[in-house]
Amino acid sequence: ATAPRRADAWGKEGHIMVCKIVERYLSEDAAAAVQDLLPESAGGELSTMCPWADTMRFRYHWASPLHYANTPNVCNFNFSHAKEVG
Repeated sequence: ATAPRRADAWGKEGHIMVCKIVERYLSEDAAAAVQDLLPESAGGELSTMCPWADTMRFRYHWASPLHYANTPNVCNFNFSHAKEVG
């Protein structure tokens, strides 16, 4: 039997692509809030910050569980709760 190959679910490029898509769906108020929160080094581009969570979870292993919302065996993620927390 062959060992399964390692797979990166998103990777840097995947996070950047998703951010570029999401930016198009932000309301004007949300887009303005994002711009206010971005550091100067982002150059006004949310997508430059999207791989940040991956960088942090590999650099600081304790942060790994904070990187995503895990919903094992179910697909009923409580989005309203995530909005309250975020």
